[in-house]
Amino acid sequence: MARLPIPGSDDGSWGDILNEFLGQSHNADGTLKSTAIQPKLPDADSTTKGVVTLTGDLGGTAASPTVPGLSDKANSADLTSHISSTSAHAASAITYDNASSGLVATRAQAAIDEIASSVTNLSPSSPNVQTANYILQLSDANKVVEINAASANTVTIPANTAVSFPVGTTIEIVQIGSGATTVEGAVGVTVHNAGALDNQYKRATIQKRATDEWLTFIEVDRRIIPNQQTVNYTLVMSDAGKVIEMNSASATSVTIPPDSSVNFPIGTHLEIFQRGTGTVSIIAGSGVTALHSSSSLDIIGQYSTVGLRKSGANEWVASGEFL
Repeated sequence: MARLPIPGSDDGSWGDILNEFLGQSHNADGTLKSTAIQPKLPDADSTTKGVVTLTGDLGGTAASPTVPGLSDKANSADLTSHISSTSAHAASAITYDNASSGLVATRAQAAIDEIASSVTNLSPSSPNVQTANYILQLSDANKVVEINAASANTVTIPANTAVSFPVGTTIEIVQIGSGATTVEGAVGVTVHNAGALDNQYKRATIQKRATDEWLTFIEVDRRIIPNQQTVNYTLVMSDAGKVIEMNSASATSVTIPPDSSVNFPIGTHLEIFQRGTGTVSIIAGSGVTALHSSSSLDIIGQYSTVGLRKSGANEWVASGEFL
């Protein structure tokens, strides 16, 4: 059994006895054998170096432990800042109704202003206000064009070669003034449902469907608005969908203008009402055909009504109480 040399004895064999003893746990080169009992280290704490078990979120080595799980965790300082900011916004967006002891949620103007300043694309743009005939520009895309004119005016959709609006572009046109606003296309441009707004504060939405092709959605006014006249009268675009009331004791006439003068959309309908005692005659303008089954286009008498409907280019259907 290996032992240490005994002082005062073991003369001549000290070296062998000591080497045998050390050889129990050391290799010939002086290193510890793998089977040797290692010295026990203390458990590590905040002040003492010691044993660390690399389990759970820990990784790496004992000499350089790491925490891989923290790589996808939020920084606590950032969370604290975010919570403080959120709390501030919440506090500014909520007020207490002491009278009813209730919590009343209100919009905080400061929070709204802050959001609006950071999301500029959602900020409404000022309308493009015009006072006369107007040809749409590329800057009008997805915006509002207001026409504020006392006389009749036209908004023209330019050809794609002149202004290349992207397909899908939407423009809203609003008639602010009393003058009727007509939406039409330039030469070579097809505008489906083109026509007049015919009343103040009405609007139309136009949308580009394809190259030189647009759709028009005109706000429908269900009211039949009277246009009272006392002398001979020629129809204008703003009369579409209205009733012309002729109030005169003398004979008067209502003239249907040719397309070259006023190009009403096909399907336009309007009425003529004889309010006065004077006979009212319907006159087809130059090149205009008025289709009717009566012997004349004179309204039968006071308080009688006739209808006019555009059925084709320079063609109208006249029906109702004729002589």
